[in-house]
Amino acid sequence: MGGSEASESLRRGLVCAYRPPCPGCPRFDERELSPSALAALRSLKLHPDAEPLTELTCDGPGFRHRVRLSVRSFGGHPRLGLFELGSHRLVPIEGCLLHHPSLKAVLECLKASLARGEVKAYDEERHQGLLRAVELAASRTTGVVQVVLVVNDLLDAPEPVKQTFRGVLADLEQLGVVSSVFFNAQPNRTNTLLGARFVHVFGPEALEQDLLGTKNFFPPGAFGQANPALHERAVERIIEWVPSGARVVEYHAGVGSIGLAVHGARPLASLKMNEISGPSLAGLRLGLRALSEPQDIEVIEGPAGQNTELLRSADVVIVDPPRKGLEEDLLRALIAHFPGRLIYLSCGLPAFLKEASALAKAGILPRFLGAYSYFPFTEHVETLAVFERSP
Repeated sequence: MGGSEASESLRRGLVCAYRPPCPGCPRFDERELSPSALAALRSLKLHPDAEPLTELTCDGPGFRHRVRLSVRSFGGHPRLGLFELGSHRLVPIEGCLLHHPSLKAVLECLKASLARGEVKAYDEERHQGLLRAVELAASRTTGVVQVVLVVNDLLDAPEPVKQTFRGVLADLEQLGVVSSVFFNAQPNRTNTLLGARFVHVFGPEALEQDLLGTKNFFPPGAFGQANPALHERAVERIIEWVPSGARVVEYHAGVGSIGLAVHGARPLASLKMNEISGPSLAGLRLGLRALSEPQDIEVIEGPAGQNTELLRSADVVIVDPPRKGLEEDLLRALIAHFPGRLIYLSCGLPAFLKEASALAKAGILPRFLGAYSYFPFTEHVETLAVFERSP
């Protein structure tokens, strides 16, 4: 399905009860991918053998499998939602039509449980109240949900917190779609929703889902795509650009959603996967243990910019960095020791455009360029590019 056709399918008949003032879909009334993002991508100098720009978006509501919402109380009633832009006014969006049905079921359960008043919602002015936010992740494979309850507590002694939440936890267990629950400690006065410490309450240590025949595992704190269906489409295209027998290096590998799928689809000479995040590394190792033949895979921990020597033995390099883009050391090394092919999945368009310009000055140009609407109705565009040296 093409971009415009898919956008029309997604928009047809959708009515949002939360707009305004919910800031989540600033382009809800617009059907196409962000025109400014597409114009910026079309302005790039391309490889002489480049294909036309590919546009893909999702084709229905319920695409979002991950959500992070703040919790506040209004008139004694708990609300879960997003803040209006530039304000501290929370917009409750428990029934958002873009959320996977399992997420909506959990949010409604939490709202009803919190209404009993056993757990107090956070008051940021007084820095009081226990529950600050929730983070939910639904498995695309099974629909079960991993729940993270962000609490205003150090969790040095988690048992009293568990006792306070015992009614909420019982409701979640009885709901039937919750696979696991964790607490997250965030006792600081900050706008950062998640703290660094997680406490396991019940259920599996990681959320499991399938991607193109490989198992991915997501402990709390590990990065996961909110739109796994469209991410799978991007990974399918990545696999097409990795030749059999290639020596592959992947930076910012996360839990392995790209590299493990490539490994499952192609016989590779080797696969080296670099990651720095502890939770993501834990998920990656679970994914490796689930493979039948992981012998040719090596995991390298640490910052990507400190592991540039891996480039010297690579035929194909895959990168999937955060929005700020590639580390300067890694970008310089890519230009100096360019492999046969660079496959770049970008979630930060400004950084990607800057780096594509630097690569172009070295004669390294996109042979494939795709714009993926991982977050429809927003300015955000995920970019997939395959760079090769221009003849």
